[in-house]
Parts: sequence; C-alpha cells; structure tokens
Amino acid sequence: MRNLEIINSEIASLEAQLSTAKSALQIVEENYGALIKETWIAQLDTILDEGDIVDNTYHESISVKRNQVRTERNGKKYDYSQEIFSIYRPSYGSSEDVPFQLSTYSTAVDNDFEFDRLITVGKVAAFMKENSKNLIDTFRISLPSQSAEQKEVYRLQREIGLLQNEKSKLEDHMRLTTLETVGIEFTPDEYNDYPSLEVRWDWEVRGIFKIKVIRKTASGKSADVEITSRFKKWEGGFDECVQTVDKVRMDKIGSLLYHYRNAIVA
Repeated sequence: MRNLEIINSEIASLEAQLSTAKSALQIVEENYGALIKETWIAQLDTILDEGDIVDNTYHESISVKRNQVRTERNGKKYDYSQEIFSIYRPSYGSSEDVPFQLSTYSTAVDNDFEFDRLITVGKVAAFMKENSKNLIDTFRISLPSQSAEQKEVYRLQREIGLLQNEKSKLEDHMRLTTLETVGIEFTPDEYNDYPSLEVRWDWEVRGIFKIKVIRKTASGKSADVEITSRFKKWEGGFDECVQTVDKVRMDKIGSLLYHYRNAIVA
C-alpha cells in the first residue's frame, strides 16, 4: 500500500494539470461559440433588420434580439432589447444529423413591433424549411465535446478520481489500524458534536471521546470495544465514563470513523 503523502502529491499535480486543461477547453468553447454565431449571422444576413443583435446562447444555439420602444401611460418612452426568436439543436453533442428548431413566443399582436417580429420569424421559418439539409452540412463543425481538450479534461478527472478512491481506502485502513492499537480520540468543535454509536438496536452510546477495539470475532464482522464517553459537569469540565461493549458490528464502527473523520485527533 502506497504512502498517503505520495498520493496527495500526485493528486495536487493532476489538479494543477486539470486547471490548465479546463482553461484550454474554455478557449475552444469560446472560439466554437464565436464561429457558430458568425456562421448564423451570415446565414440570416438578408432576413434580419438592421440593428438586430445575434447572441450565442449555448454552443449551437443562438438568440436574436431587437430593440423595442414602449410608451407609458404618462407619455414617457423607454426602450429595451427583447428576444424575438431563438434557433437551437435539441440534442447537443449528438453525432446524428439532427435538424435545427425555431423557437418564439406567442402573444396578442397589436403593435408594429409584434407585427414586424412575426414577419421576420416567418421569413426565418421559410429559410430554415427550404435549407434544412444544407444547414446541417454548414454546421457540421467539430464540437468542443469531441475535442482533444475535452478528452484531456476527462482523462485527468478519471485519474484524480482513481487516486482519491485509493486515498480514501488508505485512510480507512489507517483509521482501523489506529483503532485496533492505541484507539481513536475525537475533538469536535462543540460538546454536542461528540459522536454517538448505536451498539445495539435499543442502545446508543453518546458523547464518545475515545473508542478502541479490544478484540475481534473470528469473522472480523464484530468486535468488543472500549468506549470512553464525556459528560459536562455543572461546575465546568467533564466527567468521563469508560465501558466495554461486546460484539459491536464493525461496519457501524467504520461508518462512525468515516462520518467523524475530521474530528479525529491526528
């Protein structure tokens, strides 16, 4: 079994590499989004009104916004940018030839902005219908999810996960070894945070300050344990009570040690 310090060092090294890999992937995603946006702008150039804004919302999706002027009851006018439609693919990351979808909102149409919006949406719908297959070919661009940068991120995440599992098993082994030799003490931040252990279905030991395995059964599934509990005294300080409990299940003890691992005295 390897040394915990070596494993921690390897994890730290891989996490530094992962940070660099994620930065590289972010650049790939930003470049991809910019390419998608510029490609759609070229496709819709003759349809959109001057001043319409095309935004890349998520990879292959875009939204188109148009400035709208509203007049309040007191006659004051204000303007804001409102999305008039969006285009997206319903299965991002798929290698299949999935057509694009056009999405827009429905409302009562009673002003020039809404009439003009529907006219534009109709033109876009006609364009997408007539050019459905051509659009798929035009946007047959390598996705960030298929890039070398994404594969590197996945590889590093897998390696870190394996090392963290190895670290967790080693820490479990070290805690059990200490439990069976000198015993384990707990120092929680608050008195009420001292561990408790269900040693029988109708018996729970509370305020555990120290626990030690005295002997194990032949199967190793149960053990006799010595438990030191702490109780607050009215005048301050603690009283301690030491008791021996036989045939406590080891899986319950293991759960106790894992749950309170941050309170164990090093």
